[in-house]
Amino acid sequence: MDFKFPGFEPLMDMNARKLSTFPEEVLHSTHQTTLLHSLEGFVDKIDFDRISHHLLHGAMMASPSSTAAYLMNASEWSEDAEAYLRFVVDASNGGVPSAFPITIFEITWVKSISYQVQASFLLKVLQVLSTLLESGFTIQDLGVDSVYYITNFLETQLRNGSGITGFAPDILPDTDDTAKAILTLSLLKRPASCEDMIKTFESQTHFKTYSYESTASFSANCNVLNAIIRSTNPSLHLPQVNKSLNFLCQTWYEGKLSDKWMFTRTANNQSPNGSWKDSPEITAYAVLTLKKLAPLPWIARILDTRTRESIDCGINYLEANEARWDTPEFIWVEKVTYGSKLLSETYCLAALRASSFHNWTEKATGLFPTPMNKISSYTHFFSKLPLFSQEPVWRLQASIVEGYMFAPILRSTQSELQVFPGNDDGSDNYFDYIPITWTSCNNATDFTLWPEALYEMMIIAMLNFQADKYLEDVSDNDKLRGNFESLKTVVHQLYKNAPKKTTDTHEGNHKNHAVSGNKRRKLDSSEGDENPESQDFDKSYPFEILQGTEHVLSRFTTYILSHRKVSSANSVLQRRVREELLTFILAHIAHSKHSSQLSTTRPQDEIQIFTQAQTSYYSWMPHRSGELAEKSGNGFPQFQSQQQQGAHLEEALRKLFDIATYERECLEHAVDRLRGGR
Repeated sequence: MDFKFPGFEPLMDMNARKLSTFPEEVLHSTHQTTLLHSLEGFVDKIDFDRISHHLLHGAMMASPSSTAAYLMNASEWSEDAEAYLRFVVDASNGGVPSAFPITIFEITWVKSISYQVQASFLLKVLQVLSTLLESGFTIQDLGVDSVYYITNFLETQLRNGSGITGFAPDILPDTDDTAKAILTLSLLKRPASCEDMIKTFESQTHFKTYSYESTASFSANCNVLNAIIRSTNPSLHLPQVNKSLNFLCQTWYEGKLSDKWMFTRTANNQSPNGSWKDSPEITAYAVLTLKKLAPLPWIARILDTRTRESIDCGINYLEANEARWDTPEFIWVEKVTYGSKLLSETYCLAALRASSFHNWTEKATGLFPTPMNKISSYTHFFSKLPLFSQEPVWRLQASIVEGYMFAPILRSTQSELQVFPGNDDGSDNYFDYIPITWTSCNNATDFTLWPEALYEMMIIAMLNFQADKYLEDVSDNDKLRGNFESLKTVVHQLYKNAPKKTTDTHEGNHKNHAVSGNKRRKLDSSEGDENPESQDFDKSYPFEILQGTEHVLSRFTTYILSHRKVSSANSVLQRRVREELLTFILAHIAHSKHSSQLSTTRPQDEIQIFTQAQTSYYSWMPHRSGELAEKSGNGFPQFQSQQQQGAHLEEALRKLFDIATYERECLEHAVDRLRGGR
């Protein structure tokens, strides 16, 4: 059979890359590997006669498809493998699952909801039991005899596996099932040691699912963390707790996790009927998520009412649709996506029973202080902006709280980088405004930028603001003496000396982005001759301020050009960043120069004629207007010299002045409204 489907070619390319490094000898050894679960992918690639020793109760690692591939390609027929496949088909009513161990155990469980569990593999039992126990069900609720049976079984599995277990008896051990088994026993007050799990699966940066895995698992590390902190003495394993937390946080921070269950998106995706995607199972997951998030201090203080409403609506939907609890969604992943009636019912029950209360310590509540007066003030301010005029208040507040979490880190980064000199004038509100602006825009427009990208944008916005302020201060400094051409020479020289191609020398997040600056140069008159903007330096040349400016701007350009995102880009993009950076700095200098000229120009006959203008307003507008942000009320940028004016100049200037006056009035009106005026 030969067929094609969407994504077939990329899938085959991936298959070819993986097979190119595949060591066939691994399958020939006595060591179990996850490759045994997918032998159908190795047809015509391996000698199936040399792997017969891996058959266990007639199955290849509890996989019907893998067992079928072995049976079809081995030269000797296996009666045990045939019996296994026939059993699977009969037990599954014709449909064949992707995993089905031969060891089947039946458990009469939770008589109050009248069903009997036929556990097809251990993971489901662990998932079900641990989920119900964590949600507040007691041993009596679940049936003492049934729970006792499972407890003994789990203890036997761990004992036989030397402290670790797989998803079924005698199957290759993995972290997920081992951690779930340990967690379940802890919840049943029959604690098991974490030592063997740690010894077997701990790696340098995280916990592996299998000993020879190629991709780290987020959920496996969640399960390990949960098992350890629920153990009898978690303080014995603090290094492992930190390792798991660092891995989980870094994975989330770098956007490698689909963060669709974060608070704002979870609450925002709820349908009017109280459900999520009109699915009891998915609704149960969402309700459990909100119940976990609701008691967090920074959510409870601000968004308690909204959270409770969302949870109550979700619970009402589940209660009204109890008949559909056993209709699962195909959202679980093995070789294929699959659904489980057992898991669907379990999570619906858990969502109804789980508590949304937690008694936090004072230390925990003080982690992210969220002053209500500032939250209220920022909510009022941002709600007046057109972008957020239709934004629900609760979501805007959630975005502001999220931004507040970034603010102290941004301040810390400023202290670490020290690109621009600090200001003692108290004008540091931008440390709040910048992160709140980014988180609010991200949530309101559903950009779904991951945290690392958001934070990098906050840093560059902070540096841009500081660059603007710094260049204004330099330009206004009396020591510069209006020597803007010399200032431009410094910038051009920095641009000239910047490496044309940078290499990635920084890893990780912003803390690894060293800001060392280029080696400080001694300025002399010969440097300016290489640039058309240069001039002869005389005794009044302001060496001190220009040297200081060079040093500061060198730190700024070094940070940008050596950033790992820039240094890892191709040479074309790197060159474009360098050019844009040059334009950005020169635009600030040009604006300062024009403002200085305008402030000293005297009006003639009630019409301002600027004799030092270098180009026409028409030419200036498309190229330089973006450089200005109405930083002062000085009027217009450069115009043609008096000798170049036509007969229409007077009328044109009057119209431009009317436009500028109108824009200024609009700006003042907008600022007044944002400040709470009418």
